[in-house]
Amino acid sequence: GPAILELNLQQGTMTPFADAARLAAFDAAVSNLSGIAIMPSAHVGDAETLLVIDTSTNRILAITAVSITTFAGLSSPAGGFADGSASAALFRFSSPTQLAIGGDGVVYLSDPGNHRVRRIANNSVSTLAGSGVPGYLDGSGTAARFEQPDGVAIECEGTLVVTEATHRIRRLTFKAS
Repeated sequence: GPAILELNLQQGTMTPFADAARLAAFDAAVSNLSGIAIMPSAHVGDAETLLVIDTSTNRILAITAVSITTFAGLSSPAGGFADGSASAALFRFSSPTQLAIGGDGVVYLSDPGNHRVRRIANNSVSTLAGSGVPGYLDGSGTAARFEQPDGVAIECEGTLVVTEATHRIRRLTFKAS
């Protein structure tokens, strides 16, 4: 089953951070984990929080040493599309799918099944770029088209780098809000 392991390079040890039994106790449908990122502690308190994409239920999980919760997305094996509150948002993930977290706690992620790049801020999910129609077209916001974006990384202030299944690397420049 799925597991997240913590590797301590100083001690040369590897221990379970969230093993298959713990993930199954949260939700037995969790079976395929993809992108992972560490939420800056200033935005979640003192506990180290990992955000992990679960492609089997199309949602983002928040995992600490003591809890597993849904950070965003309704549990749906088929997925879907809906912007709005994090608890009601729908995604259509596939593997690999990545996410990146800015120093301000804003989460950026690829949503390959919906051909969009999405943003989560203030408990709300919105489309940053992509129309939902597969293809390649530069443009602003939803006027742009992506073909299964899968990787995201924050390059520098105001720039997000996105990779696509079609072997393209694209840059999204935006104003922070």
